[in-house]
Amino acid sequence: MSVVEAQPPPNIPTDGCGGAVVFGNGGSQCDGPVQSDGSFQRCVSVYVLGIGGWNCFVVFPPPP
Repeated sequence: MSVVEAQPPPNIPTDGCGGAVVFGNGGSQCDGPVQSDGSFQRCVSVYVLGIGGWNCFVVFPPPP
């Protein structure tokens, strides 16, 4: 049995990440810097039995 370590995508600073992968199960979430319009990039990962990956998307601020 091996332990899988999830690494954030290279364009997201690791100081905004939190999460863990234990025995191939788990996940994490990383938020990028806030842009001038209030949006930011969020990346989330999910691993189940060592299989998974990252999904990155832009989060927009709520409408005024």
